[in-house]
Amino acid sequence: MSILGVAFLAGLQCRIWKNREELLKLRQTNRIFEPNKESQLSYQYALHQWKRAVERFKCWY
Repeated sequence: MSILGVAFLAGLQCRIWKNREELLKLRQTNRIFEPNKESQLSYQYALHQWKRAVERFKCWY
C-alpha cells in the first residue's frame, strides 16, 4: 500500500470523504511512464552490483 492509499483510508475513516466513489473522482493520470529497454541492462547491472554488496555486508553485524 502506498502513502497515498494510507492517506485515503485515513480520510475515509475520519469522514473527510463519504465513500470510495468520492476518492475515485480525485484520481487523475497526468503521465504514464513506460520502461526504457535501452536502460534496462545498465539498471540490471547496477542492481546486481548492489545485491553483491549487500551480501558482503551481511556478515559485518
